[in-house]
Amino acid sequence: MLFDHRPIEQLTDEELRSLIGRRENEHIEFKVIYNLSGADSPALNEEKYELLKDVASMANAGGGYIFVGVRANEKSIAVKFESIENKIVERLKQSISALCVDHIEERISGLEVKDRSIEGATIIVIRIPNSVRIPHMVKFLNNTHFARRYQEGKREMSFAEIRFSFSSDQTERRLASIEQLLLRGVSKAPTGTDCFSDNSLNELADGKALANSAVEDFVKRHDEPALYIGVVPRHPIPTLIDLSNKLVSDFLQAYTNEDRELGWNMQIVSRKRINKSSARISMGEPDVATISILANGYMSFQTPLNGRFCWGQSDEEFKSRPRFSPYAVVEFAVSFLRMYRRFIDTFSISDHEWCVVICYHKVNGYFLAPGHPMSPFYDSGDAKMYTGSDDILIADLVSGEFIPDVIGYKLLSRVYECFGLTEKNIPFFVDEQSVFDIR
Repeated sequence: MLFDHRPIEQLTDEELRSLIGRRENEHIEFKVIYNLSGADSPALNEEKYELLKDVASMANAGGGYIFVGVRANEKSIAVKFESIENKIVERLKQSISALCVDHIEERISGLEVKDRSIEGATIIVIRIPNSVRIPHMVKFLNNTHFARRYQEGKREMSFAEIRFSFSSDQTERRLASIEQLLLRGVSKAPTGTDCFSDNSLNELADGKALANSAVEDFVKRHDEPALYIGVVPRHPIPTLIDLSNKLVSDFLQAYTNEDRELGWNMQIVSRKRINKSSARISMGEPDVATISILANGYMSFQTPLNGRFCWGQSDEEFKSRPRFSPYAVVEFAVSFLRMYRRFIDTFSISDHEWCVVICYHKVNGYFLAPGHPMSPFYDSGDAKMYTGSDDILIADLVSGEFIPDVIGYKLLSRVYECFGLTEKNIPFFVDEQSVFDIR
């Protein structure tokens, strides 16, 4: 998502300038102004109602940003900043905050409304965080309204969408899971499994909510740098895979072999340790690498970002200037996605959309060099340091056929972008064939 849900104060002027020329989407909206002051009138109430629906619909779609003071054209593309009058900035911010607090239920935790100055213009940014208490309902002037934002704009939620949102409330599920842990006398979930119960994740019927919840738990559980990758159908089914079937464990062991067909990095997953429950099967050692499969079709992979991931560095270099190996960055992602493609084929999983998430956790200060490591022009001294927030979090919704190398290239382009590099700096990709040839 644009700006990766970062707080408003962390958005740079360059990032704000980059809004011009950008099109509105599921997570970004442009408004010239909200007219929220004046005598009570139908027009004023309609404006307030519109604001509330804008905010609530975005909260119900995974969060995002509304930029007030930005004009968009008829194609919803931002064309210029239009400064908000200084005399109304504070009043407008207070009105926006008050309306959202008073008329959106459940309240949106972490909602931000702040002003920023850019290109000589004053704009207001409304940051709507990724909420775990969906659906959010607008309750205004004896009306109730459930809306959700989509790529083409917001629209009223269907009854099925509302019912699903209530049934998949992540906070309620987490509270229930914590209660079960306490009743069993467990003080901490074992490393390498999700912090909350497998059943809670497996029962989620929305792939985006599942992926977001899983990576959020991963981040909370890890104090040290680590990599997490996950893929799930957009519409997972809790009974999709029979984990008691020997085919599942055979699949895990067969597709982490040493022939490099899926990438040399998959070799680090130990095939000796397999854990099973009714909702999950996992393989590997938590302090090295693990692969997990949920019964609803969600597969995830995680590994520490240690010296193995920064292959080719001495211990001293790794401690002072950790530098990712391009082999590791590319192969971990691509080989896992290729593995998921085989998973789709093996178990005849059918869907037309797929949720893919990749998280580099606590990598501020890590370096990545451009280009092919075996090229005569490759120089690790050209490596760029990641200076953003602790985590690089990239989530994508892929439509149509699941083509692992194409999806991997798209994800890796965004990873390289976080280091100030471009897609041209990604090694091993053969443009003519749209595949990675990793040698």
